[in-house]
Amino acid sequence: MSEKNFSHGLLAGAVFIGASWAAPVYADTICNYVPTSAEMGVPMDQRESIRAAQSRIVPETLSKAAELAEIGQLSESVGAYASVFVGQKHNISYWTGYQRCLPANVYQGAADGLRSVASELAAQLMAKGIYEGQSGPDNGPAALRLLLMSNQYDAFERHAFEYAAKELPERDVNPAYLAQSRLDELEQNREAGAAYVASDLVNDLTPLLAEELAAFDKLPGFESRLQARLAPLYPKLTDDLLAREAGHYDQAIKTDGMIPKMMLLGQATDALDAGLKRLAAHPREVARLQARANTRGEALLAMDQFKPAQAYFETAGNEKQSEVARGLAESQQAVKLEALQSTVKSDIEKMKKSDEERAAFQDEAEDMAAEFGFDLED
Repeated sequence: MSEKNFSHGLLAGAVFIGASWAAPVYADTICNYVPTSAEMGVPMDQRESIRAAQSRIVPETLSKAAELAEIGQLSESVGAYASVFVGQKHNISYWTGYQRCLPANVYQGAADGLRSVASELAAQLMAKGIYEGQSGPDNGPAALRLLLMSNQYDAFERHAFEYAAKELPERDVNPAYLAQSRLDELEQNREAGAAYVASDLVNDLTPLLAEELAAFDKLPGFESRLQARLAPLYPKLTDDLLAREAGHYDQAIKTDGMIPKMMLLGQATDALDAGLKRLAAHPREVARLQARANTRGEALLAMDQFKPAQAYFETAGNEKQSEVARGLAESQQAVKLEALQSTVKSDIEKMKKSDEERAAFQDEAEDMAAEFGFDLED
């Protein structure tokens, strides 16, 4: 895998360092404090400090994470590396990444391993379009979260912009909550020692890595930068919707048949309706779509196309003109119905007259046949 040749010597060193911490050095520090509360339900001889637990567990975890990466189990490897920073369960309670009690180089090694594996896994997920949410059968983090948890803030911002732009025709995506959650995690980690002040324990927690601290410079303002980057794309999206509407409308105007004409005009208003729903949060684009709908409605009124005019005015939210078009459409329909009824009545009268004429002709023919002595049936 790419970038996974991190130092195995570092891991071995971590194991050695961990072993050397089996006995506490300071009795009055956060990392060396051993809980004595009777409510814990764990025998005193099995209790250990945070440093003792981490010195035992972290080196094993890092070795396991490396092995998983080597055999291609990237998601599992990410989980193992991440546990160094977010914690694992041991026989007393949970020791967490917010209480770092190992040397900085151990956490740096974990961060390097995590970045390597997360980079490869994120690339695979992005190729499948999995940027947000959970991924795979193990419900591991998706690509953007992987980039954040591995301290790749520039890559996160770049791919988040690309992802948001790609999804724009269908929906607005805003990965800003991911950036904020990462800042919250790091802030909690940075301030972890404050909770122990009242306990008179010396804060000997290991500080955040430089690449973690960089988040406080790079992630704030991400949402405003994202919106600024996307802002020019919304007018283009409106242009596409207006072009789609124009194509259906122009074709409808050139069509003579009433049914195909109405179908095409329906597709034209559907394009505007879809745009108004999609861009409801963007007033300028909504105004452009509504203006087109009103213009079409007025044009159709002038052509006595009252029913489709009503549909356009309804799309525009123009209740006044929609009511006018509705009234004209009803009047037009009444006139057409009256004309149809008159035509049907006339045809019926013609049919009756034709039947009477045929009967009279038959009588005359029979009289002539009798006079001249021949049979009409022959």
